[in-house]
Amino acid sequence: MLIVVSGSSGAGKNTVINHILAENDQYLLMQTLTTRQKRPGEKDGFPYYFVDEATFRQKISEGEFYEYENVHGNLYGTSRRILAERLAMGKTLLKDIDVKGTVNLRNAIGGEVEVKTVFLYVDKEELVSRLIGRGETAIDLRLKRYMEELSYVEEYDYVINNRSLSQTADCIKAIAQGALPLYIRKSDMNDGEAIHAQKTCLQNKATAEAMKVALVDGKLYAIDGVSRYLAAKELGVRVAKWIDFAFEADLSADWELVSE
Repeated sequence: MLIVVSGSSGAGKNTVINHILAENDQYLLMQTLTTRQKRPGEKDGFPYYFVDEATFRQKISEGEFYEYENVHGNLYGTSRRILAERLAMGKTLLKDIDVKGTVNLRNAIGGEVEVKTVFLYVDKEELVSRLIGRGETAIDLRLKRYMEELSYVEEYDYVINNRSLSQTADCIKAIAQGALPLYIRKSDMNDGEAIHAQKTCLQNKATAEAMKVALVDGKLYAIDGVSRYLAAKELGVRVAKWIDFAFEADLSADWELVSE
């Protein structure tokens, strides 16, 4: 399985991935090839393979990439060769990739590899604080891209509000293990009128607005967007599950496990 992790610059993608890699040897990093310069503390192969632009473009001509993108003037690409080599090791792969690359990669891979996509969300104020803290100077450019990236959240399987490193890491590991069952209130499941109305709205769409879910004891409880989710499920439309550890679920309600 390949777990794709996206989010704005400063959202904590590499921090979360490194945390998971450090505490569990069942995970491996799926490196990206890039033409950008190394940052302090980085080395070739972790978290990227660094190549010059001529080498990168040669690999494009040879068809090595599932996908590649120009991000802030630097090229980033997912190598078919590296992915095959890493998958052969029999472990779950973690990959940091931008939003456009995620869509392109999923479309290019098709059914060759099981892929789960995760978008790490942080609010604008927190993002600015993190960027300043790491010495980023092009804040306006990063914020412009932040707004563009948010428009892609509906393309993901999960959106996690990354307030807590340990909670986010545990959540991604549960996703990798297929261990986040979804529960919906029976009263919401029986609201045929609302579900029908949502089906009408979703006709001829590939994605729908994310539904909000609370995470309690390793289970997801749908708290908003339920009729939209049920309608989308019938139509085969993608709906992201937005997980915020501050969301609360009324566990006294009559909940039913939903088969995904």
